[in-house]
Amino acid sequence: MLDPIGYESTQGQIPRNFGLNPEGTFLFAANQTTNTVVTFAIDAETGALNATGDVAEVPTPVCLKMLACS
Repeated sequence: MLDPIGYESTQGQIPRNFGLNPEGTFLFAANQTTNTVVTFAIDAETGALNATGDVAEVPTPVCLKMLACS
């Protein structure tokens, strides 16, 4: 069972989707009307999200897909 530990702003408007990288160390939040994908580091001990400052400008992001590269 999951328990909430807090809330974190997606730093944009109309968050439409989020994704985790394959290692589970980063969360990416797609903000539809502000045209951004914001990166958060995931604390391995607590699960808390910490904004990295990395913000990608993406026109109307609505879906995030992760690709595994070998």
